[in-house]
Amino acid sequence: MLVKTDLRVTPFAAAYDVSYQPSAGVNEIDVQAAIEAVQANVAAGAVTPPVLVPKVVTFAMSPYAMLTTDYLIEVDVTGGAVTINLQPAAAMGNIASIIKHSAGNAAANNISLVPNGAEVVEGLAPYLLDYNGAAVELIPNSPTGYLAGP
Repeated sequence: MLVKTDLRVTPFAAAYDVSYQPSAGVNEIDVQAAIEAVQANVAAGAVTPPVLVPKVVTFAMSPYAMLTTDYLIEVDVTGGAVTINLQPAAAMGNIASIIKHSAGNAAANNISLVPNGAEVVEGLAPYLLDYNGAAVELIPNSPTGYLAGP
């Protein structure tokens, strides 16, 4: 392989042809294949994450059995109080979920979060959301239940 270099260090420098032989058998095809592999990995890593679609729960659906895929639950208590039966914390893995009051009067119609079996949410069973605009992030803390995040 012939590499052109331009030596501009002195006023008398000239362009020289320098011979280069790769020691590991690298050639233009290997370099191009490596570039394409890196580009493919970058493109694969830049996949847009799925859109988080909230699950809307109303009084008519109460008691609602939370699914392991319910990461955001918006609760409408317009028709009355709503009870949500939580999944066992271990079933949620390390993925937190958010339960949020979205409509109605939560101060009058509470949202009751009922943990599974002997589990608790911050030591409480049930855990109440009893004010308008209330929200809680449930962080699985198996085997005791859930921690309530900010």
